[in-house]
Amino acid sequence: MRSVVQRGSVQGTPTTIDATYANGRVKGSATTVGQSGVKNVTFDTTVVAGTIDENALSALVPALPWSRTASFSIPIFSPGEGKAHTFTLKVTGAQSVTVPAGTFDAYVVEMSGGQLPVMLYITTAQPYRVVKTAPVGPPLEIVLVK
Repeated sequence: MRSVVQRGSVQGTPTTIDATYANGRVKGSATTVGQSGVKNVTFDTTVVAGTIDENALSALVPALPWSRTASFSIPIFSPGEGKAHTFTLKVTGAQSVTVPAGTFDAYVVEMSGGQLPVMLYITTAQPYRVVKTAPVGPPLEIVLVK
């Protein structure tokens, strides 16, 4: 990781993330919107080698070497919280998954270490693609469409 710059808005409220990674540190700030309102965080802290910004995780997941026994521990920095975590991704099974883009044989992957556990469904054939993401608890799914 070198840096993350993100701009957006949530219901008209501006959000930002500016994080720079160098020499075992991450420095920057974030403005996020959550249930408790606007949250401003400034950070300047150490991170372990190989730390990935939470916002880059979705790009990393398909590049991992998936198999029926795969398990990964990934050091993550969450700019919105200003904290480091370790996310664990572990294959717990395989099944056929149907989404608008089609039906796929997929590994069932449990991701823990964040605010909620998340189930990921990743194709068993390369190139690996996340075809479905479902946080455990809320009635929410993110699925692959064409």
